[in-house]
This record gives sequence, structure tokens and C-alpha cells, in this order.
Amino acid sequence: MSHNYESGLNSKVYTLSDLQRIDIYLNRFIEMNAASTKTRNALYFAFRGMSANKWIDSFVMYMSAIESLFSKDAPGGATEIIKMRVASLLNPIMGVTRKDVGVLYALRSDMVHGRVETSDDPKENLRELAKLEHILNACLNIFLEKCLYKNYESKAERDKFLGILNTA
Repeated sequence: MSHNYESGLNSKVYTLSDLQRIDIYLNRFIEMNAASTKTRNALYFAFRGMSANKWIDSFVMYMSAIESLFSKDAPGGATEIIKMRVASLLNPIMGVTRKDVGVLYALRSDMVHGRVETSDDPKENLRELAKLEHILNACLNIFLEKCLYKNYESKAERDKFLGILNTA
């Protein structure tokens, strides 16, 4: 995996309690992977983003993971829904706003729709990648900590859960 030094994450020595928590989370990752296609895809995209050698590949994969968790089922107009749902989940904990998510989503849209030139040279974009990585990791952490992925086991449960997030 490539390490983005802009992320501010440093290596650390793991304790026994850290390893026990890792064991719990691994089991929850396994459950999340089996819960639904949306949760399985989110984990797949997150892993692909973490494994990518190029910043742009990571960025698109991370945003795809977020879209997989928070987008609506019907096509069209996903941007506002994703911004609202991510902000609803993260704002009370981290202060992430719709605007924060919107800036990152706009960069993703500009890249994939050809409005900005894509390049392997990250220039200033490692900072934006670090922000997106931080948001995705926070979302996944909350999903695992609170077992929110279980809300995706049926469409009715998922719709109810996502309806709660339609408040930011």
C-alpha cells in the first residue's frame, strides 16, 4: 500500500487491546462484506483506493466507496444526497459539513467528466486526497463501531437508515 504522508497518520506500536479491537473489527469487516452488494462494493473500492499507486486512482476509488454507501438507488442527482448523508453521519462527531464533502465531490466530478486535466503528478491534490481518505475512514469506522452495515441487509432497513441521514 502507498502511504500518503499528507494524511498525518504515523506508525505506532500496537498494544494487546489494539490487537483485540483489530480482531473485533476484522469480524465486522467480514459481516459488512456479506451484508449487501453496496457494503461489499464500498469495501472493495476502499481497498482498491488504499492499494493504488497513483493519487488519482485512490481518489476515484475512495469517492466510489462513499457513493456506494450513501447514494440513492435511482439514477441522477446523487451529489446533494451524498453530501447530505455523509455530513449527517460525520458532522456531530468530526464537524464535516456538506460543503466539505461537496468540494471533494466536485473535484471527483471535474476529473471524471474531463473538466480538469488528470495527471499522475499530484501537485497540491495530495492534501485533497488526505481529506477524502480521512472522511472515508471516519465513515467506515462509524459503520464498524456501530455495526451500521447491518442496516443494509434489506432494502427496507437501508432506506430507513438512509432516511435518518437525510437531515444535514
